[in-house]
Order: sequence, then C-alpha cells, then structure tokens
Amino acid sequence: MPEQCSILSDEFLAEVQGMPQRNLAVELLQKLLKGELTARRRRNVVQARSFAEMLEQTLRRYRSRAIEAAQVIEELIQLARDLREG
Repeated sequence: MPEQCSILSDEFLAEVQGMPQRNLAVELLQKLLKGELTARRRRNVVQARSFAEMLEQTLRRYRSRAIEAAQVIEELIQLARDLREG
C-alpha cells in the first residue's frame, strides 16, 4: 500500500517529531491520521473505528492539557506506526 508507506514512513514521522513548532506537528499528524482512517474505513470499518477512538482519546487529553505536545506527538506517531502495520 504505497500511500501508507510514503505518508507514514519512519523517516517522515521522524521529521514531524523533530519539528520545532509542536502545535503544528500535532495538527499535521492529526490531519494525516484522519485521512488515513478515512481510507482504511472503506476496507475495515471495525479497525478504523478502533483507531479513530484512540486518536480522539489522545487529542482530547491534549486539548484538556492532560498531556504536553511532545507526549501527544509521541502517541500520534505510535498510532501512525500501528495503523501502518495493522
């Protein structure tokens, strides 16, 4: 699945993780993951729903300031890796 390899590659995720603008990195990861989930929903609704719930839970904790930007970036990157492998 080429679109997953290019967008969610380890190299790209490392670049995003190294961005000095943490809020921008969070927004970018959020948009990419939501797009990937939309594509995945066509193939596997149950799996896409599970990943969507994890994404929303992480973002909710970030918005409520329960976790810092660096932590949410780590979690979103891990979610991207899980999504790529799943």
